[in-house]
Amino acid sequence: MKAIWNTRYFSGHYWRVPCRALALLLPFLCFAAARAGAEQVSPHISYSDLTSAPATGGESDQGAFITLYGNGFGDKRGAAYITVGSERAFAYPLWSEHKLTFQLSNRAQSGPVVVHTNRGTSNELHLAVRAGHIHFYPERKGETLRSAVDKLHAGDILYLRDGVSVNTLDRYESSWNIMTSGRKDSPIAVVAYPGANVTIGSLDGPHIAARTPNVQRISDHWVIAGLHFVGNQEAMDITDSRDWRVVGNDFTCPHGFGPTGCIEMSQVSDIAFLGNTVHDVGLPRTTKVYHGVYFSTDSNHIEVGWNTIADVRGCRGLQFHSTPTDPGTGLNQYDLHIHDNVIHDTACDGINLATINPSAGPVEVFNNLLYNNGQGPDPQDGSANYACIYIQGSSNAGPASSGVVEVYNNTMFRCGGRRNTDSGAIALSGGSTKQAISIRNNIIVLDAGIPLFTPNSRPVPFKAQANLIWWLQPGKDARSHIPEGFQLVDPMLRNPSNGDFRPSDTSPALHRGVPTALNWALDGRMRTSKTPDSIGAF
Repeated sequence: MKAIWNTRYFSGHYWRVPCRALALLLPFLCFAAARAGAEQVSPHISYSDLTSAPATGGESDQGAFITLYGNGFGDKRGAAYITVGSERAFAYPLWSEHKLTFQLSNRAQSGPVVVHTNRGTSNELHLAVRAGHIHFYPERKGETLRSAVDKLHAGDILYLRDGVSVNTLDRYESSWNIMTSGRKDSPIAVVAYPGANVTIGSLDGPHIAARTPNVQRISDHWVIAGLHFVGNQEAMDITDSRDWRVVGNDFTCPHGFGPTGCIEMSQVSDIAFLGNTVHDVGLPRTTKVYHGVYFSTDSNHIEVGWNTIADVRGCRGLQFHSTPTDPGTGLNQYDLHIHDNVIHDTACDGINLATINPSAGPVEVFNNLLYNNGQGPDPQDGSANYACIYIQGSSNAGPASSGVVEVYNNTMFRCGGRRNTDSGAIALSGGSTKQAISIRNNIIVLDAGIPLFTPNSRPVPFKAQANLIWWLQPGKDARSHIPEGFQLVDPMLRNPSNGDFRPSDTSPALHRGVPTALNWALDGRMRTSKTPDSIGAF
């Protein structure tokens, strides 16, 4: 397909489709459930909660519990096993198709983690075995979470047992304040015990479930995994911190309000936000500055992957916006990797990249499934934008943005439900003549009248290659305004109304894309290098 740098925009209008309950469990369960009984796939590890851990201490002196997330592990363990280096794991308290937990052996050494099943052998995920102590909470009557955490040192892990609920005021308007640091390669970890139900915060408790108030010291090098956070206003607020790994948690803020988000991180770096579920966010029409996940002032080196962000009644699902707070702050953000997320049913944009600078570090959006984004209604404080993906070129402080934003292998379905001049599949906003957009291998399916680009989009150079666009119903649409690099063709998705957004076996999306560096798809399947890549997230 011919590539072209294009500056044309088009108009149009929307509808909606159900599918939410299953998608709130794991990012791929909604469409994995639709595949029940289908062909089995080889095991693939996508990520883990811990990347380093002690191999001694803990239960039976056999070291830490490690949780793997991925695909094709099998519903039951059977004869399957895990190796860490040359040693087999000691125990397997949890095992399922997409998630499993194992305990290290005290003979384990640093090396690759591999899952071995009758379906085959998985890819490798490196785990470092290091020093550290393992603790459990509660261990004695009257102990508080803060007192247990205050005893932790770099490299230590605290497992929270089933039934733990922390919802009273700790300090600084939150139920849990994190006010200490681990070390690089030896973080402090607070993790749910395998299978445990642990809750931090409550709807009628302090405003924030967990936060780093940073009034005394910096809080760096942390792992938070497997917990349930309930925010009165915010579920998690991380400020002026670095090297955080937030994995496999559940966040909800149904009463959220104000200029923030259910999760807000400001002036942070080296963040891995992986496999979390963020749902039921915000009071209806609360404000256009309240979002599901919000990375604010000078937050760089961010990975947002394998999350589900759903039912955001505030405004946007995921936003990057750098707000100046002091002289020299509020610079454009960079080194942002947004991939393998399922984002659906948002009032405003699904993904909003407001202040970015890809010339300073990559800014890429790939392998995401976005549907029912930009439904409206308008927030109480005025209109916003209503697209699956919004990309802005402005700056609040510092040099203007330059470089190329990469948007590739995403599947977008029924974007722009608000149906006004701010509604469409993609919104592009000017502000820098030096920033361009590369749009490759995307599937976009819209309702009649909904435009590819929002009518209020400004002329921004973009390079389009191998994208498929389709309108579901006959009627007024933008079919006569399709730019080069987009082909009008039905991608033949299997069963979107029941949550299966994969292309059918005869879909024109299969093996029709342009080359990328991707080697996996949203459902964990490997992309083949022997034939052209498929278009879309699957």
